[in-house]
Amino acid sequence: MKKSILIFVTLSIMLISIGTQAQEKQSGVDNKGRKIYYNHIKWNAFAPVGLAYERKLGKKISAQLAFSLPVGTFSSDGVEGKLSGYGVQPEFRYYFGKNAMRGFFVGLYANFRQYKLDIDAGNGQIELEVPYSTGTRTVSFTTQQKGEVEINHVGLGLVMGQQWIIKSRVSVGIHWGVSFGSTEVEGGYGFVGTAPNNEGIPVNTSTSGEENYGFVTVKTEAGITGTSRELTTIGVAKAEASLPILPRFGFNLGYVFGK
Repeated sequence: MKKSILIFVTLSIMLISIGTQAQEKQSGVDNKGRKIYYNHIKWNAFAPVGLAYERKLGKKISAQLAFSLPVGTFSSDGVEGKLSGYGVQPEFRYYFGKNAMRGFFVGLYANFRQYKLDIDAGNGQIELEVPYSTGTRTVSFTTQQKGEVEINHVGLGLVMGQQWIIKSRVSVGIHWGVSFGSTEVEGGYGFVGTAPNNEGIPVNTSTSGEENYGFVTVKTEAGITGTSRELTTIGVAKAEASLPILPRFGFNLGYVFGK
């Protein structure tokens, strides 16, 4: 990953140098009589609190720095969550039209993201394997569950899209791409639960398990105590995943202005 970031920085310096030299030769309008803009502030509808600033460096080259602050809460089927974190995304673009800021483009970008999701699942169900002297039984516990998930991504990406300037200074754009790198997902929740019992006293007081769901592995560890009528459990479930790519989509609304 360090080599990838070094390559991005090297290419960035080259593009800045080329763009600065080319910019000196430009006039204030293109060959269609349209005004040339050098600054662009925009909002990405697909990234909550997602803002970006784009600067024209040369005739067909621009640089962009984007920020996202995905904060908010949600509630669904008794599960409540709170999302926080940030994303930073430097980018260089090459436009295939007459000038930067307009038309079809391709770009190279670096991607740095760190998100956290706090979850309160309230009442839930979890199944644990409970060993008795007569054999192991699968017991369903009614639980209270709370947890969190962390997502960290560092990578390099390729993007392409189209950008229009309408109504003199208003811009509309779409883009799509993918970031290649390291995406680590770690999370889990703690639980406290009870279950009716008519099998006798458990042989020991702990159990563990592991389940694979595609690229996600969930490991469960729990302590179990009980009487002849009720079992009690306290434990944790941890999820881990590693993704090599992170897709990107965007719809932008923005404002352009002069030098």
